[in-house]
Amino acid sequence: MATAARRSERRRRAKPAAGALFGRTLSPRRTARAARLWGLIALGLAAVAFAMTQWGWTLAAEAPLQAWIAVGAALAIAVFFAASLLALRSASRWRTLVQGALTLAVAVAIFGFFLAPAGGLPKPPAWGGLLTDDYWPMIPVAFVLAIPLALWMHRELPLRAFLIVCLTLFVMLLPEYLGILTVDTGMRSGLGRFTLPSWSYLYLDPDAAARQRASGMVPLLFLLALLAGWLPLVAMGLWRRWRVD
Repeated sequence: MATAARRSERRRRAKPAAGALFGRTLSPRRTARAARLWGLIALGLAAVAFAMTQWGWTLAAEAPLQAWIAVGAALAIAVFFAASLLALRSASRWRTLVQGALTLAVAVAIFGFFLAPAGGLPKPPAWGGLLTDDYWPMIPVAFVLAIPLALWMHRELPLRAFLIVCLTLFVMLLPEYLGILTVDTGMRSGLGRFTLPSWSYLYLDPDAAARQRASGMVPLLFLLALLAGWLPLVAMGLWRRWRVD
């Protein structure tokens, strides 16, 4: 009985706090293993995408772009676990500062990646023309989807929730950056009293893709959606601190 009680107590202490996000991977060993695995997956996908791009090893014109999107998704997961590992291995007294620095570094890197071809953000008068009905809904969607992350945010590693918002937006916007554009075909499908738009994915030619990147729409949308997605997380963090104080 005493042995069983001690085991139960150890399991209880090993469990993360209530509302922890991805609690099973909060050990440095498992996090390092996941970072290595997804890093190798990203490298393998990058080799395939490079071959498809350079030597035309594909049957569909849009396949190389889709392969690079898969590379971006795998790389985002690898960055998530690598940043988590750095935070876990940092000293407890510096952990908050390290997490803040890592979160901002990842966000700035993604923003700079999207911003580089544009050279700068468009002026506010042009925002209405860029953030059309196809794009601006991503901003409130990011806010709504971040609410569960805020509720389940780990108390010691809130970095993970912030990174999930940031990296998810990166993967969602990567098709626009690479040249796959979501366009309303004009066809409608009925659902009771409601009509829903029908969407199609079009492969853009290089000139159209270059204009898309040079417009500055992608970094602008990333920045606005990121701020909207981080707002519930910041509010939850401040509320928890207020409760403790």
